[in-house]
Amino acid sequence: MPKYVIGYFNHIDNAEAAINDMYAAGFAVNQISLICKDFSQVKGSIGVNLSERFDAMRLGIADEWARFYNEQIDQGNYILIVSGTDNELDHVSSILGNYGVQECQIYDPMLIRS
Repeated sequence: MPKYVIGYFNHIDNAEAAINDMYAAGFAVNQISLICKDFSQVKGSIGVNLSERFDAMRLGIADEWARFYNEQIDQGNYILIVSGTDNELDHVSSILGNYGVQECQIYDPMLIRS
């Protein structure tokens, strides 16, 4: 079961720049999801999984964090979820940091469910 990095951005330009860097680093389109309530601002993130809903159950996220991420979506922020190995997610965290990610957590569903 993959692990996930979940972070949020205040601006779509930052999220899209981070996504483009992940593509350049070799991440596959199916590893990346973008969640927001208004897709009218999304320009260049074609191909990533787009959703208006944060699926905490699928990711194994605790209720308090699920509420936090849903509040961010309601406030118009952009949630970015990337799946991968430990090494990949370390790289993702670094990329997200380069673009002003507001919050960045690595989740291991196996630890949460056990």
